[in-house]
Amino acid sequence: MVHQRKNKLPKLRRVLGTTDEVRAVFRDTGGKQLAEVRGRAPRRTDVNELVGAGDVRIEFYDKDGKRLLQSST
Repeated sequence: MVHQRKNKLPKLRRVLGTTDEVRAVFRDTGGKQLAEVRGRAPRRTDVNELVGAGDVRIEFYDKDGKRLLQSST
């Protein structure tokens, strides 16, 4: 069976209001930064490969550093 990945870009654009110049910061439950991804969408990032297993919070920021969205843990 072939696993088909869905395009999450439309949902991300709808939730954040933009996908241009977005910065995603990945933190563990203690607040330690695990990784950061910057750039213009579309971009393919394997989060599992980037930060590994465990509970992760994702914070999204616009090009001016304003927080757009934070995931719940």
